Amino acid sequence: MTKYVWLSYTINSVTPAFGGGWGFQCEQTQSLTKGDSCNHLLWHFPNHLGTHVDTPGHFYENGVTVDEFEPEFWFFTKIIVIEVDITPNKVIIEPEDVIPFMNGSPDMVIIKTGVGSIRGKQQYWENNPGLSPELGERLRKQYPGLKAVGTDSISISNWHNRELGRKAHRYFLNPVYGEKFVLVEDMKLSTLDSKTHIDNIIISPLRIEAADGSPCTIIAKIDLNK
Repeated sequence: MTKYVWLSYTINSVTPAFGGGWGFQCEQTQSLTKGDSCNHLLWHFPNHLGTHVDTPGHFYENGVTVDEFEPEFWFFTKIIVIEVDITPNKVIIEPEDVIPFMNGSPDMVIIKTGVGSIRGKQQYWENNPGLSPELGERLRKQYPGLKAVGTDSISISNWHNRELGRKAHRYFLNPVYGEKFVLVEDMKLSTLDSKTHIDNIIISPLRIEAADGSPCTIIAKIDLNK
């Protein structure tokens, strides 16, 4: 038996933004109830809002952008889910929290911290779990087939350690280790744990030309028999 689950959130007016920044705004420009011929909306939002991907172009001048990835890149079949315990005094995830639990040659690693349970609170963006630069370097060097690292944190950059977070982005997205790689932030991971057998994952970003990142829809196929 299999089932399909969403690993991405819907975007709405209360979608949290990193640092409490600009969120989603929706303007109804046409409405059937007002006598218009159809309904029509105008959306305003940052490209790194909600469940989204970061491409190398986010931190590298000539890094690839969303529209430059081949269709098959967004299909993942070798996924590892790693659960990491986070405490108020430990908000940066280091190699020792992840590397010992790696096995095989994954094309996607998902790091679940459980922070999604407080997504509606200020703490979610104000003191979110971050990933260390050293973790980025180790994963990219040791697992050349890795195409994506995802997390339920709003960003791999902790709000109070933003310079460290910028460095982490640069290590993870470094084209030296391969041009085609993405970070996936603000994932919806409540249905997954380290024992979940995921057959495959499809990530579908908005393909905006020259975009360094984009909101995305993510669907996972779960094998219930394993």
